[in-house]
Amino acid sequence: MAEQDRATTDAEAENESKSFRQMTWLGGVIGAVMFAGLSYMLPGGLSGFYASTIGQVFRHEAIIFANIDQCEKSGEISPSQCKADLTRALEAHRALRPRYMSLQACADVHRNSCMPMPAKAGGITFTFATFGPTSVGWMTPSPGESEFHPQVVYKHKEPGTFITAAGKVIDGDYGRHTLRRTVTKLPDATSIRSGGGSVVIRVQ
Repeated sequence: MAEQDRATTDAEAENESKSFRQMTWLGGVIGAVMFAGLSYMLPGGLSGFYASTIGQVFRHEAIIFANIDQCEKSGEISPSQCKADLTRALEAHRALRPRYMSLQACADVHRNSCMPMPAKAGGITFTFATFGPTSVGWMTPSPGESEFHPQVVYKHKEPGTFITAAGKVIDGDYGRHTLRRTVTKLPDATSIRSGGGSVVIRVQ
């Protein structure tokens, strides 16, 4: 009788194990089907979904304009927003434009777009001559994209590139750009730089 009970118990255990394996297999099949369906439904598949999500978190969609006329005629931004963004960009430009200890130090970074800087800026009076780059346009957020502070861009020594007040280089021409947020971030203070663009003093 004991042997019969043990045989029955073993058979029940085997049936339970078999049922568990079947359920595990079925769950794997369902999961694979759902994964494939999700990959098909999302633009670019899951890899595209993750890339898009990460891009939204760590990047900004920006537009670089040469002047107010180009902005207003682009159809990208309303004329009133063009004026407002340019005003904000110029305010940051006056406060944060990089300064260089010599004309040559400025030209080494910005080629032939340097000029003497005013002695006073942001409540600071400079007792020595400094030079800074002239603006060649400004960068502003694309409509509907996450906000960043509009800012002026400067000519860079490498053809076909811009450089920001924070020293971040942007490849390409005027128009739309997808940029890392570290590139669109304004510097915390005005920089006084010597040859090679190294920061010597930071004027708060």
